[in-house]
Amino acid sequence: MALTGAVLMAHDASEMLMRVVSDVLNVKWNQFGEFWSNIEAKGFARPPRLGAMDQLNSERTAFKHKGISPNPAKVPTRLLEASSFCEEIANTYLGLDYQSVSLADLIQNPSARTKLKDAEAAAGQGQFAPAVTDCGNAFDILFAEAREKHKAALVGHIPIEGRDFVKSPATESMKAKIQKIGQTVDALILGIDPSRLRRFSETTPIRQRTGYADVTVIWTRDATVLTKADFDFCHSFVIDSALRLFN
Repeated sequence: MALTGAVLMAHDASEMLMRVVSDVLNVKWNQFGEFWSNIEAKGFARPPRLGAMDQLNSERTAFKHKGISPNPAKVPTRLLEASSFCEEIANTYLGLDYQSVSLADLIQNPSARTKLKDAEAAAGQGQFAPAVTDCGNAFDILFAEAREKHKAALVGHIPIEGRDFVKSPATESMKAKIQKIGQTVDALILGIDPSRLRRFSETTPIRQRTGYADVTVIWTRDATVLTKADFDFCHSFVIDSALRLFN
């Protein structure tokens, strides 16, 4: 399963960068393979490694839709090809040194970008609890911005006030659950996978905000058992959400 996860992550990372390149060049595409022909049709140099990336996409599709795991002997090659592909298109179309750029740099919101970079720094030191917490805070900033941008079509924050809601553990728990329902509905409308959102919510701590933007963190799981895999999922989820919310 670790090898399969690596292939899926490599595919997701490649597709994220492909969409950034497409946005910069104002090129539209729907199917994965259209990236190459549509870039070229716009008068730009044809992107590299079509054959290798097509194989990566085929293995991703085979697993996602048919349950067929990738060949372990070919996984290292797939990962190297994906990494080289990202380096080449970042340099060719964005003028960036891929190795020196964090995926957090793809996020336009400066506050969310800073939080995600803080998360990367913490994870680099093996501090996965604060890293995952910063991922949660970054997502909250992005989600709040997207909700404001599309508020006419969304549920948004549900105001629950008044004397009927005296502060107590029971009422606070109920209010948190109601807000989570509203968040899930909005996520669906905005194109976020609810199963990935659920896993993200279960991995990150509860984050309660006051009117002064202070954040109280409440862990509902043992934060000491968090792993790099947990951080990698949360990091990838925030990046993917940022691209989907503001695409």
